[in-house]
Amino acid sequence: MTVSPNLARRRFLKLALGGAALGLLGACAPAAAPTPTPAPAKPAEKPAEKPAQPTPTPAAQAKPAAPTGAKVITIWRGTDYSPLVNQGLREFWTRYAQE
Repeated sequence: MTVSPNLARRRFLKLALGGAALGLLGACAPAAAPTPTPAPAKPAEKPAEKPAQPTPTPAAQAKPAAPTGAKVITIWRGTDYSPLVNQGLREFWTRYAQE
């Protein structure tokens, strides 16, 4: 296998990490301020109003069925999967957070 002398490993890593950093900055950058919208146009004058007609009374509506019981929904967070994962994370942060 031949290695191109034009692109060294260190140069490649710098370019790759720089591109990843720019992508992350672009994704996490704050959104631009919204542009002010112009005031809505004045509505046209209404034509002469018609006399209101009485609405027919609707038939009696059926009552909704009584609830049969609540179902339990369990929501898992990322660290609730295993006590071993929690222990490993705790050890990692206590060991390496000081550095």
